[in-house]
Amino acid sequence: MKRIAWAMGACMLVAACSHDVRLAVPLGNMVTPGTAPWLQVSQGPEQIEVKGLEQKLVLTPAPALATALQSALGKSLQPDYFTDLTVSCDSLDARMKVDQEDAPGKVAMDLSLRCTINERGFVTHGAYSAAPVTDVAANAGSGAYARALPVLLDAAAKDIAGHLHADIAANKGNPHH
Repeated sequence: MKRIAWAMGACMLVAACSHDVRLAVPLGNMVTPGTAPWLQVSQGPEQIEVKGLEQKLVLTPAPALATALQSALGKSLQPDYFTDLTVSCDSLDARMKVDQEDAPGKVAMDLSLRCTINERGFVTHGAYSAAPVTDVAANAGSGAYARALPVLLDAAAKDIAGHLHADIAANKGNPHH
């Protein structure tokens, strides 16, 4: 009887260890409704897996990652707006990872997307990416990685906004304007 109880306990422990950890990550404080309606970011991944951890950790941004990124980019690029400027982005991809060997106390995000800039009929296309890193306590719980997502997303948005700003400014001198 003890062996059966022990075996059942061991199975439950193994089953508990093999479950994915899924966490909702609130990004609502990054979203300002109505920010830059001239800039659109199409839907990206609904979930982001944090690679490099012993246990599978999946983060689910709420609202969607694309919504938060669109708002953050819109806030940063609002001073660049002029009549008949539109920016439309798609192919949003985001990944998070921890390198347990080289940097166990850091988590990195790779974020990329493609954008089309239409400035009064002059259209350009570009691929944009950012790879911010932030500190996370070694052996941190899954909540620490969830708290890192908004920090990484904000840093990525600022980096990408800088590149978009440069591309918008470079095209302002185009004779089509």
